[in-house]
Amino acid sequence: MIPGYYRKEDSYNPEAARSYIYNLTEFIKEVNKCVKVSVMNKYEADESSCIKFSPFNTVHKKILENLLNRPEVIRMLKGRKMRVSR
Repeated sequence: MIPGYYRKEDSYNPEAARSYIYNLTEFIKEVNKCVKVSVMNKYEADESSCIKFSPFNTVHKKILENLLNRPEVIRMLKGRKMRVSR
């Protein structure tokens, strides 16, 4: 870790900066706790942490058709021997 990174005055997380400077043991404990929580929540699909796409519709179909008709895409698909159902 770069010691100058956690300066109180310009840190993105002033609380972490203070902890890093004044109480390294507590800082390490908090980092470990945050990592454990992140790992536990890694596959949670709550509304606040996932990307959602709209259902495939006529707008998507038109975009897909335009992409698939581009010469460079056709060459790429032929080179990979891939089929795309429309």
